[in-house]
Amino acid sequence: MTAIKLWHDFSDQDGETSGRVVEELCDRFSATTGCRIGVEALDMAELQDRLSSARSPGSMADMALIPSDMVSLYDAAKLSPLDRETQTSLGSALQPDMSIDGKLYGVPILRGNHLVVFTNRDCFPPPIPTTWEHYEDARARLARIGAKPLGTQIREAFWFYPFLAAAGGSLLDSTGSPALGGIECRNALQMMLGAVLDGTLAGYTSVKSMLNDFIAGKLGAIVCGEWLTDHLVHQLGERLTVAPLPLVDGQPMVSLTSTLGVVYPNESLSGPHREHLLDFTRFLLGLTAQELWITMVGRWPVNQEAIARNIDSLNSASRTVIELRDRAVPMPVNTRMFDIWTAVAIGLERLYCGSVDSEMAASTMQVAAEQAVGSRSAAHRRNFGSHRNEGES
Repeated sequence: MTAIKLWHDFSDQDGETSGRVVEELCDRFSATTGCRIGVEALDMAELQDRLSSARSPGSMADMALIPSDMVSLYDAAKLSPLDRETQTSLGSALQPDMSIDGKLYGVPILRGNHLVVFTNRDCFPPPIPTTWEHYEDARARLARIGAKPLGTQIREAFWFYPFLAAAGGSLLDSTGSPALGGIECRNALQMMLGAVLDGTLAGYTSVKSMLNDFIAGKLGAIVCGEWLTDHLVHQLGERLTVAPLPLVDGQPMVSLTSTLGVVYPNESLSGPHREHLLDFTRFLLGLTAQELWITMVGRWPVNQEAIARNIDSLNSASRTVIELRDRAVPMPVNTRMFDIWTAVAIGLERLYCGSVDSEMAASTMQVAAEQAVGSRSAAHRRNFGSHRNEGES
């Protein structure tokens, strides 16, 4: 029996239930084709690490299910590009979300991957909170029952972005260079830190701990990813409501969003499993497989017919989460993005350890991003020069 290896980052340790869908899809495909899919769930850091260093065919996955921005690892991971003939053979109009430098490296399967606010109806009865002031005003009331208004991942760059957007900032400037050293980033950092100090915001470094406190009623609301909707619906039932990211002084907090799709590391589409990989990809794009994402865990597949056929059967929380994706902005697919994320995380760590203030944290982010981008560019030039010399010899 042919076996192909698939990696994904749907770890059930933090309440993520999407891994059940992956397992079900792989079992169904194996039962009908005789091709076994070996699945391994990794956390995001390990997945990135493994993809960042292409290895021998026996140790690298044949496929990986990743967010679209991770396509920026195409060179290190030796991702197989999908030429026009391959795209046509998949029999579906593929979205360009997983393209970089003019080449398509992945096949989108899911949409979403954005942040929303989950609220506990016991703490925030209707109407749902829509402004930052709503959470500030709830401090004293919730303190009497031992709760805080809002929880978030305080040292995660992805969770920081909404604060940066509300302050008018961005990760990259118009030239694609890091844009973290300005007044907007400093203001965003100061707002986050001030909200932690005044008790409006509870900062966490573990998603699991934040979820547990939210479910236990110690938090009135949490900023969290749409991928946890299914888990929270099962835990809180009708007490769970979904709110948009709040307005801050009239300016909206905005989440990033990305597609999730399959890629083919270590040039696996040039290997012996090519046809099995493409068959499995066609299976994932099929209506039955696409519907399974929405019926099992309430996630948003790329197939619009799958959504239309099932949207009315979703619970209200899942429907709202899907609708709120329209307020998010696409994640940049840029080779500099991982350097940006790493730099932001360094600045956040130093800020909340108390070693720097918000101004120095922003400066730290900018300097770290510029140094990393510069090092990556120099390495790329060295590699390009060596390849060119090999071709000339």
